[in-house]
Amino acid sequence: MSRSHERRRHEANVGLEPAAQLKADIQKKLNVSVISYDASGSHERTVTQMKDCVLPKQEHGEEQPSVTWIDISGHLSPEMVHPLGEQFDLHPLLLENLLAPSQCPKIEDYDERVFVVLRMLRYNEKTRQIEDQQASIILGPGWVMTLEDGAWSVFDGVRSRIENAGGLIRRIG
Repeated sequence: MSRSHERRRHEANVGLEPAAQLKADIQKKLNVSVISYDASGSHERTVTQMKDCVLPKQEHGEEQPSVTWIDISGHLSPEMVHPLGEQFDLHPLLLENLLAPSQCPKIEDYDERVFVVLRMLRYNEKTRQIEDQQASIILGPGWVMTLEDGAWSVFDGVRSRIENAGGLIRRIG
């Protein structure tokens, strides 16, 4: 990117209040989807602020509660992670791990939360190289959060099965 183009892009956000700047940054760098699903169907919405990643309330008497999947693609900053930590009651060490871009695969248990880091691999036909990227998963009661910051979407197959009622994922969560 040329310096003049970079400068114009930066100048477009000069003078914005911090909250507006953060919202602009999220829209530029992140794709955040909130998908609620159960055996009967699924509903997806895109959010522009982390505080909007709310879990739907279960209706009284609902036999099979829905699962909510918060799918975040892009680079997270500390300012973006803080609202997630508050809203989903995430341990400070877990939040710190979310900001570390290159970790070894691991599973950590945080009481009612499970944190998983995976290294995903794929073969790039063009470059004839094996590429890798990190994918993180946080499991909580009635929800799952996935985070990835890479060249491809690791969870497209899962999203497709949820949308098309394929496999067991919609029936058993």
